[in-house]
Amino acid sequence: MTSPETLQQKTPLWRLFVAPMLFLSLAFHGIILLIPTEAASVQRARARAAQSREVVMTGEFGVINRDLGLVAAALERGWHQDIDQACFFKELDTIPDLVSGGLDALFFTRNYQYVISDELPLMFGTELVAHESGYCGALLYELQEESESILFASVVGIGEGQPPGSAVVIIWQSDPRN
Repeated sequence: MTSPETLQQKTPLWRLFVAPMLFLSLAFHGIILLIPTEAASVQRARARAAQSREVVMTGEFGVINRDLGLVAAALERGWHQDIDQACFFKELDTIPDLVSGGLDALFFTRNYQYVISDELPLMFGTELVAHESGYCGALLYELQEESESILFASVVGIGEGQPPGSAVVIIWQSDPRN
């Protein structure tokens, strides 16, 4: 699982400070338009993912994320066969390792249905758009602010039951289907 601290370690230091400030300025009849670059969009997605992690870690159903070994074991034991695990994780041996494009994965010891109805709005607010086609067998949501795409989130049910007794939310910096 890629934590915000790991992201900072993998990101060159100059990008942490310069990328959010990279804007392309265009002058058009005396008006300056600011257009965020791709680097700024990635930084914005990372910031929202970090905020979401903070929300989850202070809630009663996300505290398990402090023990990555326990999370990996729960994911490995409870993963459903109809969802392609390779779309989300490279491996789940001792620590969940996200595939490229994944910003974070947050495990919930809460019923899948309640993760969708209660936890997602706490993490991301109400500007979530559900994508009917999903991604690799899991639900896919898009967080938008003022009609601009910020990040995507997949929700995977884990464990027994209908709906499953727990879930993992994988946060993507861009649409994982592309």
